[in-house]
Amino acid sequence: MSGLDVPWSGAGVLATAAGVAATKELLSTVKPIMTGRGNAYGNSEYWLERLGRVFDSVRRRNGSYPSLHQLTSGQLQLIDGTLAGTLTALDQVPGTLETKNFTTFPSIPKGKATTK
Repeated sequence: MSGLDVPWSGAGVLATAAGVAATKELLSTVKPIMTGRGNAYGNSEYWLERLGRVFDSVRRRNGSYPSLHQLTSGQLQLIDGTLAGTLTALDQVPGTLETKNFTTFPSIPKGKATTK
């Protein structure tokens, strides 16, 4: 959101809002995998929706977003706090998607192995 990737463009807020939309879409694709594996999906979905509403609240009437420097201190604090909550929730997603590793593999019973 700092705009460091594109200095002076003023696109940090716009790019971050677009990133939220992209993350929502990506998260929806892994929902079937995450279902039944704790509440990481629900928490992430909640925080992404909440952050989306925060960005909607700072969007101008013409649909554009202010630059980072045009935000009020209250708006910036709201975005920063909600972004922190969102990132904390999303941090749980990779671990939820992981499968369990087997520490030992089952062996093939003697006499059942076939060779050609």
